[in-house]
Parts: sequence; C-alpha cells; structure tokens
Amino acid sequence: MEDHVEIGRQLYGAQEFHEALIEFTRAMHLCPCNKGQKRKRCFCKDFEAVAVRDGSMCEEAMFTCSCGVAKTFPKCSDSLHLTALDYRAATFEALEELDRAEADAKWMIEMAPHLPHGYLRLGKIARLQKNLWFAWKVYSGGVDATKNMAPDSSPKLQQLRQMLRPLQMRFKRKDPISLPLEIIFQIVANFDIVDLTKCSGVSRAWRQTLTSGHSGRLWRQLVFYQPPPLSPSTQAVKALVARSGYTVKRIIIKDSVKFKLNQAKLTALLRKSKLLEHLELCHAYKDNYRFPFEPGSYQNLSYLAMDSFINTWANSPQTVSAPPDTEDGLAPTKFLTCIAASLVHLDLCGVPPSWHRRVDVPDFPRLKTLRLEQKGRPQPRATFPVFHLTNKTPELEQLCLLGLSLECSDGGEWMGVWPKMWEKLKVFVFRLHDMGPPDISHSTIDCITLLNCINWGNGFRHLDLDIQCNSSPDTPDVHEVIFCSADDLINLGLLGPDNKPISPGRQFAKLRSLRLDKMSQNGGIMRRLFEQPAVRGQLQSFDIVFPVEPIDRPVGEVSVAYLEGYAWLRGLESIRCIGLSGFSFAKYPITEREAPLPGFLASLPNLETVSLGSDFISENAFSFLAMRIVRETTVKTLYQTCVRGVEMDLLEASAEEYGVKVIWGERPRQWPVPLDD
Repeated sequence: MEDHVEIGRQLYGAQEFHEALIEFTRAMHLCPCNKGQKRKRCFCKDFEAVAVRDGSMCEEAMFTCSCGVAKTFPKCSDSLHLTALDYRAATFEALEELDRAEADAKWMIEMAPHLPHGYLRLGKIARLQKNLWFAWKVYSGGVDATKNMAPDSSPKLQQLRQMLRPLQMRFKRKDPISLPLEIIFQIVANFDIVDLTKCSGVSRAWRQTLTSGHSGRLWRQLVFYQPPPLSPSTQAVKALVARSGYTVKRIIIKDSVKFKLNQAKLTALLRKSKLLEHLELCHAYKDNYRFPFEPGSYQNLSYLAMDSFINTWANSPQTVSAPPDTEDGLAPTKFLTCIAASLVHLDLCGVPPSWHRRVDVPDFPRLKTLRLEQKGRPQPRATFPVFHLTNKTPELEQLCLLGLSLECSDGGEWMGVWPKMWEKLKVFVFRLHDMGPPDISHSTIDCITLLNCINWGNGFRHLDLDIQCNSSPDTPDVHEVIFCSADDLINLGLLGPDNKPISPGRQFAKLRSLRLDKMSQNGGIMRRLFEQPAVRGQLQSFDIVFPVEPIDRPVGEVSVAYLEGYAWLRGLESIRCIGLSGFSFAKYPITEREAPLPGFLASLPNLETVSLGSDFISENAFSFLAMRIVRETTVKTLYQTCVRGVEMDLLEASAEEYGVKVIWGERPRQWPVPLDD
C-alpha cells in the first residue's frame, strides 16, 4: 500500500493525474478492511440534510445505513487507506471533477467518522463550490466528532480548528432581534433615543420589533443630552411620540438652539403626551413659545426646568407685561400657573417679571425643590421678594437662588409668621457676584441673614452661600454678618406669635454641611453657632474664608490669628470635608506658628477631602504647603485652584505616591442636594 501511495504522489507531482488515480485506487484495494473484495460505498447518508437540521454528521456516518454496507464492511481508521482516499479526492479536484472528489470525501467520513481527515477534505470541496455555509457545518461537525481527541494528537486536528475559526466568526453570529423580547428590551433599554432610532432602521424585523407591540415603553424617555447629528423634523418628532403609544413620560432637551426647537416641534412633543412627568427645555430663549394645553393635560408633571424667561431682563420687571395666550397654547407664565399644583421640582432660568411685582405667583402645594437663576446683567434696582414665596410653597425643602438681589424692605407681611415659615426647609443655596448699589446690597444680606435663621436654622442640613461679602474679624459690619444670634434677631424687630421677643435656643442643630465662598465671618460668631452641631457629630463639611490682609500688616499675621479662632474644630471626628480660601501665610515660614495650616488639618482624625484656593500665595509656596498637607494628614482628595501646568503635574505625581488624588477646580456641587434622611 505504501509503495502505491508513494508512486501516486510522484505521478501527481508530475501532473499525470489519471495514472495517479490508478495507483491510489490500487492502494485502497489492498487494505485488509476490504476482506479480499471490492469495498462498496453506502449511499444512505445525507450530510446536507444533517447540516440543515443542525444534526450530528458523526452519528449520521455511524448509524444511518439501510443498504447493508455497514454490516459487510467495518469502519477503517488505517492511515494509509485514508491517505490514499484523500489523495484520490485531491486528484479529482485537480481534474476539476468536484462531484467525484466530494463522493470520496464523504466516503472518508463514512469509514472514519471520529477522525478529522474526511471533514477537512469535504470542507475544502464545499469552499471550492462557494458553499461556505456547508463548509462551516462540516468543520463544526468535524470538531464535534473529534472532541475526545487530544488537541496536539494530530496536525490535521489543529488544521480543522484553524479552518473553522473564520467561518465561525461569520456564521455563528445571531441577529439579536431573534432573541426573546425580554432580552431585547433589556439591551436596548439602555440606549439613548438617537441610538434607539438608528436601531429601528437596521432592517424590517428590527423596525417591527422596536416600534410595535409592547415596545412603546422604550420610547417613553425622549432624552437629548446632546443634540442629534441632524435636527429631527416635526414629522419625526410626531413619530417618536407615536411610537411610545402617546405615553411619553420624560422629555429632556439640553440645547434647544442646536435641536432647532420651534413652536411646531414643541407642540408635537407636548400635545399628546398626557402622562408626562418630567420636562426640561434648556436654552429655550424664545419668549414667544406657547405650550399646548387641554383639560387633563400635565396632571402627572412633577419636574419642570426651562429657560423661557431668560430675556425678561431686557425690560424692567416693573413694566414688562406677560405675552398673551394664543390658539397654539399658553404663554410660559400662564403655563406655569396651570401646572403649579402638580410640580414637585421647579428649575427656572429667568424669573417671570410679574413675580418681582408679587403678581401672578401661583400656589405650589407640593413643591419640594425650587431653583431660580437670573442670567445676564440685571436691572440696577431690580430685587426679588423672596419671602413672598413662603405662603406659596409650604412643603419646600430645598431653595436655590442664583444671581438674584433680594428684597427685604417690607417685613410687615412676613414678620408675624416668621417663626413658622418654611418649617421643612433643609437646603439653602445662594450665589450672587454683583451685589449692586449699597442699599440693594444691604437688603440682600439682610434677607440671607433672616433666611439662615428660619426656625433658628435647626431645619437646615446644607447651606451654600457665595456672595461678595467680606468682614474683618475685629470690626464686623452689621450688614456683612450673615449669621446672627437671638439678640441680633430681637434687634431686627422679630417677635414671636405672642408678640413677645423670641427666646434664644439651640441653633443649626442638624446642620451637616456649611459651604462659604468669598465671605469671611467673625470667628466668635461662627464658634457660638456651629461648635455644638460639630461636637454632637452632625457637622461633616465646613468652609473657612480668611479675611483680606491689610497692606500695613506682616504677611500671614491676620490669617494665622484668624485660624486660631477656629481652634474649636481641632480633634472633631465628624469633619470629613473642609474648604479653605483667601489665606495668606509667610512665604518662608521659620516656626510652626507661621505655617499652622498642616497642623490644623492633621488634628482632624477623619478628614478625607480638602479644598484650597487663594489669590495671595505663590505657586511654589502653595506646592510646598500642599505636599505638607498630603504627608501629614489623612486627606485622600485635594481640590485646588492655585497651581496649573507643570506645577500641577508635579504636585499630582508627588501626591499620588501618598495615595492622594489632586484635582484642579472647586469641589463639585449637586442639585438637588442628596439628603440622607
């Protein structure tokens, strides 16, 4: 047998294919499995049908036979017999007689179903016939049939797995849309609306699955944090709403300008969204938008954020009149009035002009968070009557006022109810960088002072105050102190319900976070008000703003003395975060007293976050100070606004060696502020 195989190989190399076929056939006939007679083929096996029904080719070769050949001739795994048959099939390939080559390949599988030889040959012939799918099935069947063989037992076994790999990548993939609906919905539920729209255009099956039946829930969140590459048309917006089954619950458009929001699109979004719960329209600067309104609309709307009043400062709030309603819907102010009863969260960029005149301010019986921001340069004499909101928002828990000067001139309407106003208020945030004329500035600070003292401050969990206010620790001006005691309130004329002076009591008992910026307060008052909450373990975050040093005083003297006024903070276990700004210490300190900040922070055993910012310290001095803090304290995160560029890179790398992360910028703020209780 071996001689005939070798002669056949030489003839094949000389391209004498017919003579080679004769030698390979003679070698096959000499195998003992023939039992001295010509071995017959079995034509009962149908490997193509097995591939279609995803069956086992090995089992087909082993057990399918009705012609009796399997009983007459046994299986044969003789290597020379298989080699001769394999070479004969290769010779038929060279003669382009693929049908005869395919027959020999199937014969090899019939004789030795647990060896890779026949599968390799049949798979190659299928590839020559451009039937890649059948080749994949053959190779897969061969890998399954030889799974009990050791991987390194045969080079042909490794070749079989190698040939299967690229076809497996092509044919093993399944269209996700063929998965159960529950799995499909779990996958695409995390897609944004733009990606979900792209998925619906993949194929007819994708569109049918994602836009019909129970798929409506996928389209209830029309959220556009980034404008889509192409602004959707009005018809496209209507289609999005229709795909939800008109059950849209959340609409967010962060940039209405790039989204090219107009009246037609706004109407298409809102008119049939009867179950809407959350609406955000940012950068919607057109004051001529009209909101479609029908009886029963917006009954579930609990969150509203919009910028529709951004341009109301173009005229004085005393003279601006509300735009009239039209057939397209309600003007923003009227729309706000109609939905006020259901709102829980309200965020307005720009305040309705009538609110400054205490006109058309609706009742918000359920409102818990209110954020009002005035962008641009306000009118010089424009003030906002914040205490007029107290009776309108009885359930208010969080109040944020940005860029608004406050009116505190007429206290008669609220002084009588001052002890009971906003009993549930827990968070107050105020930021104003342009205080305006002196009388407006004093009125604003008086309002902030009174707001801080509502219910003696015992309801507050978080205070965040950023105004241009700076008082010396030695001579604080009455208008520059924003935290006051009971005596200060009595001097302001605030009386109890029985017209008797309010008795002093414990203040800020539940305060957890005090954040200050650009205002320095008297250290004695701060200790009197906040030492007890800190000792009781309530106060977790605290800011210290250092006063501006006079030019006739030695550098660092005022900051050192001011920090000593906060010695009561030393050793407190509750403090996790502290911010320090406006400090100035000696550039080259000689004694520890000239650089007390690292020692002060090291005395806080559970300190994790520090925020540093000052315009009165050089980059080199700050880097030295920051590295002392990193080495000597328990801090894990350091925010700073003092160094950039190369100095920042060096500081970041050095701090990382001690496990401290240095971040440029201010500590992040959240709104609404998360409350533990």
